[in-house]
Amino acid sequence: MKKNKPIFFMILSVIAFALMNAVVKYLTIFNVYQVVFLDL
Repeated sequence: MKKNKPIFFMILSVIAFALMNAVVKYLTIFNVYQVVFLDL
């Protein structure tokens, strides 16, 4: 695991950024201020 740790974190970050991008695209139905201040 010691040698594969950077690869694991790179894959994890790619998955996290893709998920974040999908959530942001889904939340475009709300107003910008509602998304920023979580006033859903």
